Amino acid sequence: MLIRGIGGRLQDEAKRLGRFTVRDAIAFLDGCDTATAGALRELGEPWLDRQVWVRGFGNRLTVVREQAFRTVAHSVYPWRLALPRDAGTPYVQISAD
Repeated sequence: MLIRGIGGRLQDEAKRLGRFTVRDAIAFLDGCDTATAGALRELGEPWLDRQVWVRGFGNRLTVVREQAFRTVAHSVYPWRLALPRDAGTPYVQISAD
């Protein structure tokens, strides 16, 4: 039997909404974890519509801003590839231990 905390409830809310943003996470956490909601507010206005990834099921939450990278292979010569790293969309990760 798995005991699910706030992280589990956040994951359920994310599944229910389909696309889970910082704004959605703040609205949800205002009722149960005001410290984490405050940490999300400190990210500022540009981050409110960024996607949130929730990992874990516990009650101890950690907020991390992430910058995703994508690697695209380009053929330079028939036997060589160039692998430049392009910046992807930044997102927020909430880890629940």
